[in-house]
Amino acid sequence: MIYGLEIKDVITFGIAVYGAVVSTLAFRQSRKKERKRVRLRCRNAIRDEDGNFGPFKVIEIINTGQRPVIVDNPQFLAPRMHLIKTFPDAPGYDELPKQLADGEMVSVYVPYDDIRSALREFGYSGKVRLIPICVDQTREQYWGRFTRFNVTDGTRRYGRVATTFDMVEFAAQNRASDT
Repeated sequence: MIYGLEIKDVITFGIAVYGAVVSTLAFRQSRKKERKRVRLRCRNAIRDEDGNFGPFKVIEIINTGQRPVIVDNPQFLAPRMHLIKTFPDAPGYDELPKQLADGEMVSVYVPYDDIRSALREFGYSGKVRLIPICVDQTREQYWGRFTRFNVTDGTRRYGRVATTFDMVEFAAQNRASDT
């Protein structure tokens, strides 16, 4: 007897605790597996998928979960909760809304000039933090990590130093060499 309990009661209690732990872990794993997971990334690009030149901010929407998700309406969130909507003429926007299966991705190329003009309308100047966001078919929002944008000249001055003029000049040289 252990603490006034028989061995069979202790073994039964141990098996019950083990079963409860295993079933709880299985339940958590199944809930995590069924949850929708979408990751947003933001990067800079000089050329889009169609071969158009110009500096772009690219919003990449990636389904990292196992459930298919229909994503739509990628945009940037500026400080003071101002939404900078991506414009329907932005390359890649015509694919939306799009159903993404496990591991699929869609990219929207937003021209720097469109972002800069929208930020200036809201009264921003200098360096601004932008957060990429999008929604799915249930209107659930997904947020990405912030990116910095320089409203003054429209470039990102972290790491490599480049100006809008340098990017356009580089694009013109590549366009000339392609022909």
